[in-house]
Amino acid sequence: MNSVDQFVLRVKRAETPFYAKLKRTAQRVQNYRIPLPPPWIWMIEGIHWMRGTFGFAWLRLCVMLYREPLFRRRCASVGDNLYLELLPAISGHARITLGHDVIVSGALAIGCSRVCEEPELIIGNNVFLGHQVVLHPNKRIVIEDDVLVASNCFITDSNEHPIDMERRIRHQPCEPGEIKPVVIRRGAWLGKDCVILRGVEIGEGAIIGAGSVVSKSIPPFTIAVGNPATVTRELAPEAVGKR
Repeated sequence: MNSVDQFVLRVKRAETPFYAKLKRTAQRVQNYRIPLPPPWIWMIEGIHWMRGTFGFAWLRLCVMLYREPLFRRRCASVGDNLYLELLPAISGHARITLGHDVIVSGALAIGCSRVCEEPELIIGNNVFLGHQVVLHPNKRIVIEDDVLVASNCFITDSNEHPIDMERRIRHQPCEPGEIKPVVIRRGAWLGKDCVILRGVEIGEGAIIGAGSVVSKSIPPFTIAVGNPATVTRELAPEAVGKR
């Protein structure tokens, strides 16, 4: 530790009355508030407002003229009223279909392997995808209408790597038979940080608690939480807006 670091450490510890006085002085300087006249406050409020307004306008302009056209170009079909904030990161050859009124809030990653010839990602109407959602449709992932997917959720229809150790060592993909489609039924809600694994069907109106890992299908109109996720409560269809 050099001499400067030793001096700072002694001040922080207030080892002697001298260092304690230095510490109190430094704290007063840090907490000192300059009284500002009202015109100055009005001016910085205006600057802050303009910064936010122009920043939002620039963001929407980038979306309209750059990000959304590129994303639509990559998709097989996109419905009306798509709301996008960032350009989704897409890798692989999945066929992507989006319905109407889809909201992609923040970053979205979509990726697939080359095991299946025509992997599909099908997203219905009025679907919300939160920030940093990751979708891996190696065969098929279906997200039906009115589904809410909170931030940091991960949905995949495969194990991503082979179960067989030797195949993993040789960096080979998983077998086609190891890939099982995932379906998120209408009106389901996936809480933050959920993981949905291969072959799972989330029933209509079901709610998956934050941080849950779902390895088996969840019945309609239930609440499931935990790792592995288990049903903890049943819901009346009317409670989740069944039509």
